[in-house]
Amino acid sequence: MRILSALSVAILVSANAAAADQPAADTDKAAIQALEDTYNEGFTSKDVDKLMSVYAPGKQLFVFDVVPPREYKSWEAYKKDFEELFSAFPGPVKNTISEQTVHVVGSVA
Repeated sequence: MRILSALSVAILVSANAAAADQPAADTDKAAIQALEDTYNEGFTSKDVDKLMSVYAPGKQLFVFDVVPPREYKSWEAYKKDFEELFSAFPGPVKNTISEQTVHVVGSVA
């Protein structure tokens, strides 16, 4: 019986801790969705500065992409690639992300 009581208390404490973390997780999820929205708005409007605002600046950014040159070793290099992409397609463009779900657990999303 003592083990069952200890287990019940542990479950209750875990449930309360998870509930306390929920507002933070909701805030983080909303922030991630806002970044996705900013990226899509920048892409659709061909606003490279807006699009690049969602990435870490400087040499902190390293992107491995499927399109050659494949490696972009800085924010500036990746920005240049988007500028070249948009200049190669003078008409309208659109980026859509579908069926994406964001889960936040602690500091990982």
